[in-house]
Amino acid sequence: MSSFSWQNQPRPMIVMAPMDGYTDSAMRQLVKTIEPRTICFTEFLSSDYFFHKPKEAKGLLFADKEKEYPLIVQLFGKEPEHFAVAARIAQEEGAAGIDINMGCPAKKVVNSMHGAYLMTNVELGCRIIEAVKKVVTIPVSVKTRRGWSDDKNLIPFVTQLIEAGIDLITIHGRTYNQAFSGEADWSAIHRLKAAVSIPVIGNGDIKDAASAKARLGPLDGMMVGRGCMGNPWVFKELASCFYDQAEWNPQSITLLERLDTMLLHASLLVQTKGLERGIMESRKHMASYIRGIPGAAEFRNRLVRIQGLPELEQILSEIRSLNSSAPDIQELSVLTVSA
Repeated sequence: MSSFSWQNQPRPMIVMAPMDGYTDSAMRQLVKTIEPRTICFTEFLSSDYFFHKPKEAKGLLFADKEKEYPLIVQLFGKEPEHFAVAARIAQEEGAAGIDINMGCPAKKVVNSMHGAYLMTNVELGCRIIEAVKKVVTIPVSVKTRRGWSDDKNLIPFVTQLIEAGIDLITIHGRTYNQAFSGEADWSAIHRLKAAVSIPVIGNGDIKDAASAKARLGPLDGMMVGRGCMGNPWVFKELASCFYDQAEWNPQSITLLERLDTMLLHASLLVQTKGLERGIMESRKHMASYIRGIPGAAEFRNRLVRIQGLPELEQILSEIRSLNSSAPDIQELSVLTVSA
């Protein structure tokens, strides 16, 4: 594998956000199968866990290094020494980069002096960056928010992180106080880009090419979070628009492809996590995939209770049968059905 650098990636970079409970190896493999040019982040991983249980922590990283590369490992915590140990292990295991979480707004995370708390303690944040930079040769980045209650301190805050050594910054367009409510504001992210020399990625409310075009501006890339839930094809849409200069055709995603992808996703979860846990975690994904399909409410109630892959296959077969009156199921777009 060639050495990864944020500087030599195609622009704009298309990135899948780190999402706890969602962007596991199964999701990353699925997305890379659909659009290989996507750069994926892990779920946020505890630096404390790597420090105290390094052997067990290695198992959290990759199920398939080649399929997931380049993979950015995101870490959270508050102890610089723990971050250094975790980053070193991640690099040894094949991580393409290290990202430090300074933006998670969950109260239990912030109350532990992790995540968005580091926005209020830039000195500690910089010490964490410096500790990581000393032990790895791969790029180190930070994901944070545009501010605590507003964006007045965004540029001074990021400037200090750059002085500590980060190679890239990702900004979520909401403040800590907003959490995930309201609309993401990218104007402060654009102002930040004009003030710094490192690559800047924007995050928040990207759900398709149109929303990406409206927000991207001068930035180096876009990060998609909740917009890919039930729609991993959004990365293909973005790549078609920005890389291939091709018009995205919603009809290209057929109902049959959606159903096949559901089964593939569930199968990857079982493969990477075992039958019981894989099936349990697949339920939330399956429910997201069937938005807009006729009879979705009834099928959703069954999908969130599946006990195994045969039961899932049976439900998917029923969905196919329900739509069998279509002249050619290969031409039946779920997006058309939902309109």
